[in-house]
Amino acid sequence: MEPISVYLDHNILNDVAPPKQEWTTTKWGAYLLDQTQKGHIEVYASPTNCLEIALTKDLDHRHNMARALNTLISGHRMLPTYEFIIVHNLLRHVNGNWPGTINESRFQRISRQSSRTYIALLGQLAALRDYDCSKGLAGIIAPKIISQLIQGEIFRNPLAELQKRLAGLRQVTVQAQDAFAAYDNKSLDELTDLKDSLLEESFEVDKRAIKFLKDNKAEFIEGYAQDELRSSIYQVFLYSEDLEVCFAGVEQVVRGWATVHPLESTNPAFQPTPLPQALTAAFASGRITRNDRYVVLKALGARFSPFLDVPKLYSSAVFNEMERTLNKGKLPTGGLALDCQHALACAATEFFLVRDAILLDTVKRWHATIMKESTLFRESADSLSDFERKVEKRLKSLSTK
Repeated sequence: MEPISVYLDHNILNDVAPPKQEWTTTKWGAYLLDQTQKGHIEVYASPTNCLEIALTKDLDHRHNMARALNTLISGHRMLPTYEFIIVHNLLRHVNGNWPGTINESRFQRISRQSSRTYIALLGQLAALRDYDCSKGLAGIIAPKIISQLIQGEIFRNPLAELQKRLAGLRQVTVQAQDAFAAYDNKSLDELTDLKDSLLEESFEVDKRAIKFLKDNKAEFIEGYAQDELRSSIYQVFLYSEDLEVCFAGVEQVVRGWATVHPLESTNPAFQPTPLPQALTAAFASGRITRNDRYVVLKALGARFSPFLDVPKLYSSAVFNEMERTLNKGKLPTGGLALDCQHALACAATEFFLVRDAILLDTVKRWHATIMKESTLFRESADSLSDFERKVEKRLKSLSTK
């Protein structure tokens, strides 16, 4: 019998390893460790877990959480970053339309290499109580802080910022990398100071901003889902050589661009938007540049956008939580985007443990979608007693198969 795969959201990890108690002596910690050692469960971490731990100011608390999670995942069970999950969603559709064009094994190899960076970060935090992240892995921590700073920009003047961003989406001038670029020259300490100055801020709720977001939410979700996909393509394929090997059949795709995907055929009127003539001419002549592969993959992202669940689920979760935040009039301390990156783990593990009511609601909706479209088992729990009961039920079910 295979162990049950389990994911811990950050607030549950806080219960496992609180500030002033050895994690193995807590009720959560003792139970998870016991079930892991018995082979009943396997805990998985995500890069988001590692970033949340790294940004914990209390060093003893940080050390306790890092040791707990590193032990529970046996130092190696790390999920991909959300960028890899988003891009993989696209590549599966591409390979379904043009079989053999995607080198899946190479993609998985790149994904594992990325995950090892976060395994290394967690290992350092577990080994060294006072590990200085700015001296080693600042580059993977800074984006988390920047996402919170960008949120702060929106919430300080929500109506004007939302109007500006919607106009940018319509003109395709809003891009994630542009928003992040404004903070490129800031050190990790400077970014942390800026973030800390935001945490206690409140803002006046502009009812017009809430109405504007509600009225345009569908367009925001679709636009930002496409932007997340474009941005993720460049982050996953940081080196063009990786894209060249992973997207080995790009010429086949360009030649067969008119081939209609099975999902696309459900719309009799569908016709794929032609690729730029200069691009098709370059492939026909065999004189393609490194950038041409990126252009084709981005065009595929736009073409298959209606069928890509992951970026839209992620984007919808962000904007739903943004609406709730506007109603509260208080900046979120954890970051909307990071909470939603946590939620993506529900696609990869059988049990998602979360105490936050809003995130739990998001996970339950995603679980319903997953189980509607597949035979996969998915469950969530928001307390230890709830989890114990559901684990026992699941183990009995598996033992009778």
